Amino acid sequence: MDFADMHPESEVVGNDISPIQPSWAPSNLTFELDDVEEAWMHPEGHFDYIHMRSLSGNIAGGRISLAPRGWIEFQDYGCDLPNDQIPAVGRWFVSCEAAAVKFGRRLTIAKDMEKFFKEAGFVDVRVWKEIWPLSAWPKDKTLKEIGKWALLGCIDTAFPSAIMLLTKLEGWMEHEVRRLCDDAIEELTKRKQRFYGKAWFILGRRPEKDKET
Repeated sequence: MDFADMHPESEVVGNDISPIQPSWAPSNLTFELDDVEEAWMHPEGHFDYIHMRSLSGNIAGGRISLAPRGWIEFQDYGCDLPNDQIPAVGRWFVSCEAAAVKFGRRLTIAKDMEKFFKEAGFVDVRVWKEIWPLSAWPKDKTLKEIGKWALLGCIDTAFPSAIMLLTKLEGWMEHEVRRLCDDAIEELTKRKQRFYGKAWFILGRRPEKDKET
């Protein structure tokens, strides 16, 4: 919605597999319910810019309808927190990653996206990393705001993200999953803790011709 407001000359399409979209939106924005791993409803080369965020562990493959010379951007967390430094949070990441690998949708793909972009034929690939605090501990106002939203996201998604992976693929009981998630959230909400991860940003352009170098 922010992108649509900032670029009123553009036609913006928001996609999700679940009906979670707001009932109001800018006039140049429409929402679609669709599985991006299936054939897209739009023809080949339809979009000039495609933005993906927080999709690690959600997509195993698929094709995109990006126009020649169009740009694609990937933003996501690294999912590589060390479990020896932050017991419950680290165990959550390590346990869910082990299950996700079995499921064929590993969480720690952000660090490999530059390679994937280049293998897919994208050019002018750019990569940069930022710190993503997982709670509001930073003094910097921008990082503190990021941390507030990151913590809210962790609280809302820790259990829903883990329950299928750990019960179906790792043999955990539901109460074990809930206990781990509760412990991880308790760690994150402690003011004295300063947890953070890496945020990855990868940008690439589809060449005019597929063999452009």
